[in-house]
Amino acid sequence: MKRLLCLFFLIFCARIRAEPPDVSADLVRTLAGETTVHLSFVTTATPDKIWKALTSAEELTKWAAPLVKVEFRIGGAYEYYFYPKHAEGHRGMEGTKILCYVPGKMFAHTGALVGTWVVWTIEPAGDEQAVHYYMVGNTPDWNESASARGSQAQEFVEHLAKYLQP
Repeated sequence: MKRLLCLFFLIFCARIRAEPPDVSADLVRTLAGETTVHLSFVTTATPDKIWKALTSAEELTKWAAPLVKVEFRIGGAYEYYFYPKHAEGHRGMEGTKILCYVPGKMFAHTGALVGTWVVWTIEPAGDEQAVHYYMVGNTPDWNESASARGSQAQEFVEHLAKYLQP
């Protein structure tokens, strides 16, 4: 009976998803007038899985937003529609464009506000991967709302961390 209970317990535990890793956050204001929100976490997911989660429209709809538009090329669209039924201009991250990328390692896109941009990086951390999210801006609107936007971004990055868990 004890063996059967132990076996049941092991099977049960194997089916439970691990808790998502903690997402660390910091906000930095530079002397040049830029404000950077930095979020990061460490995951056991492979770089390929992370890259696909960040760049594939099919994967993005599983964790980021119910509808996305991705044209993965320099200047291509990289939009999240958190509220796809709302009127154009009120659906979420509309009009954002891909600025640059290094496959499997980094990509950057414009932000929702003029004068803002986002950079994602993936780097080895021993047997795991560190995922970094930087949201940067230098306009008065951005600087005034950076803390609130940082809180929203933290929730967004936590969704990714949870999605990547085995």
